[in-house]
Amino acid sequence: MKSIFYLTFSLVLLSIINTYAQTSIPNAILDKSKENIYTAPETPAEYHGGTSELYGFIYKNFKYPSNAEKANIGGRQFVKFVVKKNGTIDDIQVIKGIGFGLDKELIRVLELMPKWKPAYQNDKPVNSYFTMPISICLE
Repeated sequence: MKSIFYLTFSLVLLSIINTYAQTSIPNAILDKSKENIYTAPETPAEYHGGTSELYGFIYKNFKYPSNAEKANIGGRQFVKFVVKKNGTIDDIQVIKGIGFGLDKELIRVLELMPKWKPAYQNDKPVNSYFTMPISICLE
């Protein structure tokens, strides 16, 4: 009976410690290969010129794939990427895509972006995630 109690108590204690360890640093997710990647830094990363310039860049460089145009496909995509502390973009992922070549085209355009203003934590530039929605439709 005591061994079951100690086993249960140990599992509960381990669960509490694991939960505390995961929540004690909510802003950072450890990238095993390099440095932390922040999800909510003190100062978020920013595209030079702001959000309107960012969307302007995307729409200026986006070329609608012919098969998507023929099928009259459009919609909303969600994309996530890392803005590195030197301002470059890395690890672009389409979280919610549309298909028909639109996801690949969006990744191609994002790879063309110039450097960003990096995120800051404790007055130092840091790597950070950036997630954004993008609406794509034919005019």
